[in-house]
Amino acid sequence: MALKFTCTNCGTDIVVQFLKVGDKAKCHNCGAAVKVPENAANASEDEQRRFADNLATDKHDVSQVLNRETRAMQSPTTSAASSPPDVRYKGVRGWLLFLCVNLTILGPIGNAMIISASFAEATVVSKRYPSYLPIEIIGDVLVLAVNIVYSIYVGIRLWRVRPNAVDSAKNFLILAGVVAIVNMLLLLLAGFSEEVLSAVMALSLPELGPNLAIIGLWYRYLNRSKRVRATFGLAQGPVAIRPAMVARPERLPESVVCPNCSAELSLDDTERKTRQFTCPACKTRTMVSERLPKSTI
Repeated sequence: MALKFTCTNCGTDIVVQFLKVGDKAKCHNCGAAVKVPENAANASEDEQRRFADNLATDKHDVSQVLNRETRAMQSPTTSAASSPPDVRYKGVRGWLLFLCVNLTILGPIGNAMIISASFAEATVVSKRYPSYLPIEIIGDVLVLAVNIVYSIYVGIRLWRVRPNAVDSAKNFLILAGVVAIVNMLLLLLAGFSEEVLSAVMALSLPELGPNLAIIGLWYRYLNRSKRVRATFGLAQGPVAIRPAMVARPERLPESVVCPNCSAELSLDDTERKTRQFTCPACKTRTMVSERLPKSTI
């Protein structure tokens, strides 16, 4: 059974369910606590429907805001905002230009010199340790393929601002780190004596750490640089926005009126909290709609 009456504070029509005369209801317009008067009339189904529709479109409809906020809180990613790239940083300049020069010119030249020197050294060492020369050749081929050929390819793509060039640069940095580690491990297969191997590792390990650190710094630069985002049209990653704290739905009153048979019911704490109850008289299961006004104050 639904009752219809007028708010004594602002004059707005109110339709309530599950309440009886003397209970308090909150006016959806002004928020005042209004008692259900003795002269409250029974509301027809059309009046209930019109009231619910008006309430759903009213700017003061707290329940609709609650539903939106609840959906936002339950979503896997609460909310995300992508900030557009800053055009002030657009262009291959600064550290981005230095990275392109390093990938296309400085890095390949340096690695070519290292390959030449290490191969000449390997030809001498292989006279005593024959298995070292094949190991050196494998390492040099890896350096040639990744640190020279692929490096030049990636640098040109970055310089010319090609699509997915940043992803290619990140892949190169990962491969360069893998090559550095693999070349270190290949020394274990060179057939050196324990004394020689210890000496070689003592010289090589201090170089591996700084190389990996430099690779990590460049990788971080590609992920965080404003110039990289602006130049390649990359939006800033999703930024989580914490939703506003939303009050839990109000509980039902301790006693309500069954909308089907008009029997007065006493609700336990679980039924009041979940806003669902079953009438023992007519066995009707009722769930209070969030579109209706709040039940009590």
